[in-house]
Amino acid sequence: MNLRLEDTTPIECDKCKGQLFKEVTLIRKASRFVTNMPQDSMVPIPVFACHLCNHVNDEFLPPMLRSDYVEIVEEN
Repeated sequence: MNLRLEDTTPIECDKCKGQLFKEVTLIRKASRFVTNMPQDSMVPIPVFACHLCNHVNDEFLPPMLRSDYVEIVEEN
């Protein structure tokens, strides 16, 4: 992909308008019955949180998980 920086737009934190983000990990548990493993498994999902206030913008969550974490996102 040949992308120029001037062809991009900044993303801001929905809560504090900060523009710096850090990668954090959302961890989900997968049942051993679904994975056919002897134990439940942990599934790490990388998301971005605001460096200033730790808020996670809705657009950073996987679409199928947004409704599960709406309260967490709104509390931060």
